[in-house]
Amino acid sequence: MGNPNFDTDLDAYDIPTVCRRCRMGREFVYGAIRRGELVARKFGRATRMLRSDYEAWLRAAPTMGHPEAEPASNGGSVPGAVIKHRRNRLNPGGSR
Repeated sequence: MGNPNFDTDLDAYDIPTVCRRCRMGREFVYGAIRRGELVARKFGRATRMLRSDYEAWLRAAPTMGHPEAEPASNGGSVPGAVIKHRRNRLNPGGSR
């Protein structure tokens, strides 16, 4: 695997490069493509994401815990994303 810093001169990224740069798994990236959150383009059998689409996808991710963070143009959420909260097994009622 290459260094993600060397990918900055590329105009389009393949799936392994996107996974490496955002430190997400292949299935997560393909899921984002299927849900329409990450725009992918086909060049024959090759799947590529334009750098601008990849960066927009990163910016569209919801922010957490930083009220001064600048929200994305779509309100800071990824279209169709559902944030699931894990129930505390030791305290199922949720009160602290």
